[in-house]
Amino acid sequence: MEYNFRENFIRIAALLGLLAVLLLGAWGIIQLAFFIPSLFNTAGSTLSSALTSTSAEELSVRVPPGTMTAEHIFPVSWAHTGGKGAYSYSVSYSCIDGLSLVAPLPNGSYQPVACNTPFNYIQATSSMPLVALVQSAQPLTTTISISATELSSGAISKTANTQLSVASTQKPAATIVAPAVQKLAAAKSAPTLYGQADLTVRIVYAVPNYNTNRTTVEFVVENIGTNVAPYGWSVETSIPFNGSYPYNSGPQKKLNPGDNIRYTLSYQNSDDKNYAYTNPVYPGACLSYITSGCIGSGTGYGYTNYSGYSYTGSVHERKTLVITVDPQNQIYENNKSNNTASASY
Repeated sequence: MEYNFRENFIRIAALLGLLAVLLLGAWGIIQLAFFIPSLFNTAGSTLSSALTSTSAEELSVRVPPGTMTAEHIFPVSWAHTGGKGAYSYSVSYSCIDGLSLVAPLPNGSYQPVACNTPFNYIQATSSMPLVALVQSAQPLTTTISISATELSSGAISKTANTQLSVASTQKPAATIVAPAVQKLAAAKSAPTLYGQADLTVRIVYAVPNYNTNRTTVEFVVENIGTNVAPYGWSVETSIPFNGSYPYNSGPQKKLNPGDNIRYTLSYQNSDDKNYAYTNPVYPGACLSYITSGCIGSGTGYGYTNYSGYSYTGSVHERKTLVITVDPQNQIYENNKSNNTASASY
């Protein structure tokens, strides 16, 4: 009897324990059912925020620090991240009296551009060389703007700005400035010399400034050969001043293979040619009703202002600058065809 009672008690206790476990499990499942949607919503929001923050579109633009020197090349660079699709980029600058920019063309030359006018003639994607021209004794500051245009829609998606300060390099109006030599690059290690030197000249830009009546030219002489161009070669420029004005730089330093020198030349523009038109002068005896023999009696018209007149004006002539490297043939080269460059304006 006692045994049956104990067995029944254990069975009842086990049943109650099972029921408690089932009830606790059911309560947990109900709580979990309410918690799971909010968990996924929170995770989705967090993931969406993370993706949005990492894919935000950004555009930044940079110019060299400090004040740039007018009539020298400087770079404008930009970085564009987070955009979708393909983009094109344009550069512009704000209008400042006495300041203008010159931009590169696909053929390697440079062209003046107007302010507040987007440009990118060379289809640059991250940087562009520019030249600033200044007609002021004091430094001038302009705003450089970069715009990113989405090609699929044609809409500007992002714009970035930065400030550019430029100092003038104005010279006396009636002087010709000798080329300023600047070493741009040199061979990083001593090359193996063989063969011959090969000097070449390339005009970077030739820009006339009709406000200051001066023209600024920048050109580069480079040794693209395999041997040294020794000291003694020179550069001769035929400047279009009152016809043609020759200027010789004098002996220049030696150039190793791969070395180059950048020259800046500034000179006064020559005046445009004047022309005059003179009306023929008619003898007074011919101004009459009777013109037989053009001399004699007759009744005159009574108009005595029959003297000639002159009209004076000016006409712009296209000018050509010619630059020749090593005109005296101091350097032995097989190729002399690249020793001359010219620019017309």
